[in-house]
Amino acid sequence: MLLVLPTLQGPDRVDSRRGHLVVEMDRTTYGIGELVRFSLYNGKGDAIFLACSAPWVVSRAIEGEWRWVEDHPCEGGAIPLESGATYAASWRSETQNASASLVPVEPGYYRLDVIAFPCPETWDGCRFVDLPAFFWIR
Repeated sequence: MLLVLPTLQGPDRVDSRRGHLVVEMDRTTYGIGELVRFSLYNGKGDAIFLACSAPWVVSRAIEGEWRWVEDHPCEGGAIPLESGATYAASWRSETQNASASLVPVEPGYYRLDVIAFPCPETWDGCRFVDLPAFFWIR
């Protein structure tokens, strides 16, 4: 039995991201030293707010725990991401020696967390939304 489902094309096509905050990555596997590109799409009906210009962190799974592999400044105040807009960024998968609390970048399973807020008062009474995405470094 062959089941054929109609697909919508053109302006009537339904975007599966509508109504959601979606973290997207260009790939699921990277090599050490490669550029990891990612984006956050706001499919909600209202703006959301990013805590700063780089509201994300990268961690590696080590013995059942997520350990940070990078540290960067989170500069500026709340940045609106309007409905239908995309925030794009990247991270070079290299070991940083900025802090003794960071673990080295080695082959393994990684987690990218993008942090957003539903209101502009990011540090005063507004709960954050942690949006994870997962990838491998081989």
